[in-house]
Amino acid sequence: PACGSGRRTPRTSSPSTGEPTPRSSPGSEAGSYRSAESVQSHTHCSRAVEVGMQWASVVADLYKVDAAMDPNKKHSLIAGLYSAEAVYRDPLVEAQGSPSILSNFTSLSSIAKSGGLEIVHAAFSPETGTSGGTLRFEAVATYKLRYLPVMNTVTWQQWTTIVFDGETGLATSHTDHWSLESLLSALPVVGRVYRNVLRPTAGKLVHKLLGNSVSRLALATPRTIGLLEAASPAPSKPVLAKRITP
Repeated sequence: PACGSGRRTPRTSSPSTGEPTPRSSPGSEAGSYRSAESVQSHTHCSRAVEVGMQWASVVADLYKVDAAMDPNKKHSLIAGLYSAEAVYRDPLVEAQGSPSILSNFTSLSSIAKSGGLEIVHAAFSPETGTSGGTLRFEAVATYKLRYLPVMNTVTWQQWTTIVFDGETGLATSHTDHWSLESLLSALPVVGRVYRNVLRPTAGKLVHKLLGNSVSRLALATPRTIGLLEAASPAPSKPVLAKRITP
């Protein structure tokens, strides 16, 4: 079962042999199966989160900007994690091939003095019978920008999905999604304009363009229904045939 689904399906046979289980009372039978399923599901979810957090912490090193970090570490991580044809995507960039992905991550130090990811939640879903699977994690990215003496810290929420190939175990796809609101709000000057000018103006503009039309439509609808009802002919009463008695 999926982690957090909260649904448990009682078994009708033994999980080890597949043979029907002797019935006692319906309540005790269903209760014991729900208990076994609950333990199994909890173990499955705990393992998925544990492995996910481990892998997410490894991937997070790619986002780290730290003067004390070994400059070859990102190169080693990319070589060990990604296939040569892997694709990286975020809202601004698409990088194809592991050398291009490496360049994308190493370029962070050219715009930021320090920073990285704080992992909030992670889970790894293995592909049954293979070395593949999908890693998903949520994180908060925080960076201190270069060239700005003040108001130089930006923060945004990020959701990452990495797909690992079933045969090689290497990542073939890496996609980052960002929260536009958190990103724009954190930018110096831009954040203030976004919060105080852009969003309120956009709301007023939409209302001005569409609000009057929607209001007129809402007022006209009951009147239109009334006119249609008035114009419709009244339903005719069924004509009953007279019974003719011989």
